[in-house]
Amino acid sequence: MIYIYIRKLFLIFIGIILSLILIEFGLHLSGYLVRKYKYLKIESVSFDSNEYRILCLGESTTQGFRGSSYPSLLQEILNNKSKLYNFKVINEGEIACNSTMILNGLDEKLLKFKPHMVVSMMGINDRYMNEIFISKSRFDKSNFMDNIKIIKFIKWSKLFAKTKLSNIKVDPTANKGTKENDNIIDNVIYLRETGRYDEAIMQLKEEITENQNHHQLLEELWVCYLDQRKFDEAETYFNNYIEKYSLSIEVQEILGDLYIQQGRYKEAIEIYNDLLNLNSHNSMYYCYLGICYNDTREYEKEKEIYIRALENECYSEDIFCKLANYYLINKNYNKVKEVYLKSIDIYPKNKKLLNALMAYYIDIGDYKKAESIIQEEGVNEITEYNYLKLYKILKKNKIKYVCMQYPLCSINELKELFKDKKDVIFVENKDNFIESLKTLDFVDLFYDNFAGCFGHCKYKGDYLIAENLANTILKELIE
Repeated sequence: MIYIYIRKLFLIFIGIILSLILIEFGLHLSGYLVRKYKYLKIESVSFDSNEYRILCLGESTTQGFRGSSYPSLLQEILNNKSKLYNFKVINEGEIACNSTMILNGLDEKLLKFKPHMVVSMMGINDRYMNEIFISKSRFDKSNFMDNIKIIKFIKWSKLFAKTKLSNIKVDPTANKGTKENDNIIDNVIYLRETGRYDEAIMQLKEEITENQNHHQLLEELWVCYLDQRKFDEAETYFNNYIEKYSLSIEVQEILGDLYIQQGRYKEAIEIYNDLLNLNSHNSMYYCYLGICYNDTREYEKEKEIYIRALENECYSEDIFCKLANYYLINKNYNKVKEVYLKSIDIYPKNKKLLNALMAYYIDIGDYKKAESIIQEEGVNEITEYNYLKLYKILKKNKIKYVCMQYPLCSINELKELFKDKKDVIFVENKDNFIESLKTLDFVDLFYDNFAGCFGHCKYKGDYLIAENLANTILKELIE
């Protein structure tokens, strides 16, 4: 009798295990088929058989600024220097993006362009990413349990049951750091990271309907629209939100950012001036106004807004750098030095400001002072994760990888990141720019200094990058 009972339990256990294995296989298969269907819809570009394709990834420093870009110059230099191949350089740099956004559409780009080599120069915009993106546990894909889809499905189902089926609504007056709210945000971030934006947006809209005062939900919704560049959809939703509920500070901030993304600077300026009237100590509002005036080439107004910020004792590294950049462009070096020294008094260990001061000393030819303050900034956590993810994807597809550093920045931290990866090709743009600054001014190479020690390149700066990169590529292909 006991034997029969044990045998039944054993068979039930085996049945459960086999069922779980079949469900896991089904979830993986369905995911594969969805991805396969999506990729089949991508139209591949036709190329010549002798063509060597190089895909350049990055932000606005790759896309180019005011008609100049290093990828376009790279193609010209490579084809002039070598007849081994017909080089085709594809510029997939994108303004106002970060490394996560760059990797979001990478698989589609690899299928479309079929590159032989990929060059990345990325990460500078990651410093603006919300801290919620850089949880180690969220990005640690080496954990076996994290890759089991049944566990992910159960977690999602528990969250759905808790927030929907049980009609558990979030108290509108509750602090947005509560456990339920954190679970909602975590789930939305997971959906976004896996490219399931439609699901993320749907869930956020439902939650916002129940809890209009949960500001982080609104911010997350804007990030979903921003990642996909769905600005018209975003504007329609947030305008409807204002009509239905009210115009909150958070929604004003989102609309201001949206208008800047669309180049609607007059409307953005109006919003940020209104916000400054409510809070004159928010450095972000001054910075966004400065961006508007810079993009519309109203440089005097840009300068005035940064001076106004400092007069109100509203300090930030960006305000100091942008004001110094104004004086740098106008070659008022005494003012540049004055601004940077004041900023270092307030932020003595700020790496961006120290690097900017370093670039200033290089520009005026004081190399001893420049060398004395060179900073090894290191790679932040989200950037590190995305670099390693990019390497893994390219290695799987047998595509050569060139990891390039920004102008005047050390390559050492990137070499440390890939210290056990012998097949990564490194390109540093430090010595070539320092050498050029011995005869040229900073403003001859850059339009601005948004990153501290470098900015958006002019033609001469882009040429320095392209020439240095071309030499490395040709050396790699010949060897």
